[in-house]
Amino acid sequence: MSDSALHSEIEENILLTELGELLGVRTGLVFVQAQWIDLRRAIAVVATELAFTDWYTCLKLLVSSADSHHLQLLIDQLTVGETYFFRDGALFAALRERILPDLIQTRRDSGRYLRLWSAGCCSGEEPYSVAIELARMLPDVRDWNVTLLATDINQRFLQKAERGIYERWSFRDKAAATGSPYLLPRGNGRFEVAPLLRKLVRFAHLNLAVDCYPADITGTQSMDVILCRNVLMYLQPDCIKTVISRLNQCLSEGGWLITSTIEAALVDQPELKAIRLPDLVLFRKQSVAQSKLAPLQFEAEIKAPVEFVAARAAQQASEKTIAQAGDTQVRDVQALLGCARAFADQGMLEAAQGACESALAIDKMAVDANLLHANILLERGVNPGAEIALKRTLYLDSKCVVAYIALAALLSPQPLRGAEASRYWQIARTLLLGMSADEIVPASDGLTGRQMLDMVTTMLAAR
Repeated sequence: MSDSALHSEIEENILLTELGELLGVRTGLVFVQAQWIDLRRAIAVVATELAFTDWYTCLKLLVSSADSHHLQLLIDQLTVGETYFFRDGALFAALRERILPDLIQTRRDSGRYLRLWSAGCCSGEEPYSVAIELARMLPDVRDWNVTLLATDINQRFLQKAERGIYERWSFRDKAAATGSPYLLPRGNGRFEVAPLLRKLVRFAHLNLAVDCYPADITGTQSMDVILCRNVLMYLQPDCIKTVISRLNQCLSEGGWLITSTIEAALVDQPELKAIRLPDLVLFRKQSVAQSKLAPLQFEAEIKAPVEFVAARAAQQASEKTIAQAGDTQVRDVQALLGCARAFADQGMLEAAQGACESALAIDKMAVDANLLHANILLERGVNPGAEIALKRTLYLDSKCVVAYIALAALLSPQPLRGAEASRYWQIARTLLLGMSADEIVPASDGLTGRQMLDMVTTMLAAR
């Protein structure tokens, strides 16, 4: 390699580093060297849009230019756009069965207003899904003052969202119910959201890394529900703390913050108390008086009596299933694991652990049983047992990405085990690099390889 070529490569690396730092300051996103492949690809696209003859000239412009439009073009190419209607059934079950009915009942005789915010709405499928739930639950929705704000940093996504026309890929969850009156067929497998939904949702450009919320001008004050899902995992650690603090300020008392399950561990605000539901962790803003209650007391306080009855019914049904399996000697591991999940879904973790251990007594080599056992132990705070279960899972399946990540997250807070935790993060990253970007990672609640890779890269950068 000639001196001039070496000098050019060194210059390129310096410029990419500077651009990554600039993007980090402007957006809060992480752009370490491991992500330069994506950065180069995005720069090449922007270079074409700006009619540059080569990507390197465009790189120099992006680093030196004060034109925010140029950087916005790059941001539009870098941010992730993986979403679909009614993504995460547990979330929409919680909205449909608990959160929205409570809000509607409270507000029907006191103002008839609702304030919801999809922060990081991508191309609009999430806020439109929420709008469909509202329209189904409120026949008189036109008589209500509904604010359904949907924001994103990516302007291309917002343009698609405002058009409201989607391909079949956006309806790959059966719960989307594309035949409903809220989604109108437009031929060639496309659907358009109905005018009613378009009126309910307001799209706006907003950068969560900028101090522009809560504020009247952005309409982000006094929110009843904030959905900020699969967004935090892409941000720098300091930015995550700032964003969560600001979102907390945007919530009204008793309001809900909803992240993805994997991001729940990032939420650390005294006023935001974790509420565990089946396959989901929610956060509810408390008053000073409520914050003095123990977490279990507060969780019990928000559950309706009918839910306690349902929980007990589910427990009895699961106990009966286990008893019948024992009586007839039909000791089906999957049946026992189904019981364990049913118990866990109702928050009955001791019973869930017992059912899971019954399954392991039959087949201690079952990977799904060991992984579920580990998750239950983590929920119960039995960390030594969870570590053993996770390592057993990895012994049985050395490519279980979720187990590596869980083990790394478990060990990371322990000062003397930082190197071991880093090794598990690195193994997870290596496995994810070998996956397709759109491939769903097994046992990950529907996250893609790209999404989990970005999260792991962020965690490694933080370390």
